[in-house]
Amino acid sequence: MKTHWYGILGLIGWVYLVCALLYFYIGDRLQVLGVCFLLFLGVSIAWNMGSLKATMHSLPHFWFLDSGGLCAFAIAGIMVTVYYRRATGNARVMQNLFRLLIWVPFLLAAGFVLRPIGGIAKLDVTPSWILICTAISIAAFVLLAVVVDIRGRENWYRLIKPAGTITLTCYLLPYIHFAVLHILGEQARLPLFMRSGGIGVLKSFVFAFLIVLLTGVLERKKIRLSV
Repeated sequence: MKTHWYGILGLIGWVYLVCALLYFYIGDRLQVLGVCFLLFLGVSIAWNMGSLKATMHSLPHFWFLDSGGLCAFAIAGIMVTVYYRRATGNARVMQNLFRLLIWVPFLLAAGFVLRPIGGIAKLDVTPSWILICTAISIAAFVLLAVVVDIRGRENWYRLIKPAGTITLTCYLLPYIHFAVLHILGEQARLPLFMRSGGIGVLKSFVFAFLIVLLTGVLERKKIRLSV
């Protein structure tokens, strides 16, 4: 752990703090939130181009947001939430959701245009990754809003609900699994062909689903982590 890298949970904590304070003072003014999004995106662009990274690393006790990209991502989420809250108070909910969906191709296009700056990389929180994931998130959000809020289909996600209700427990459970594998040694691991390629992807989906199911079992037993 360093002052520019607090682990993923630490970075999320700093991002939530910064963005929550910004929202506390800005409120529901979408235009101002949009300016904040562009500013954080600009910081991420400068960081991934190298012009800002060296400067901030020379001030290790000052900078704690890494590339600043996660703040852009969080501000985008706040903007979507504010917009949707307004949309649900209007009789034209579907029309307002469609307007939100219009942003998806523009964000995708911008993401691919910025791809030369660091590529599409989650670990580096590159501008391209931010924009593409924001586009995907908005599309998924609109789909879920239509299915759950408008159509009233709320039971389809019951099996995976623990991933959202006790997220920290769900997040940390795999590390127990990895620790057990480390103790047991290489002989306890699955063959390489089951950990790579298409079979590996399928195995990952199954593993993730089993972790969520286990989280649900622990929740019913009143076993959960909280902060």
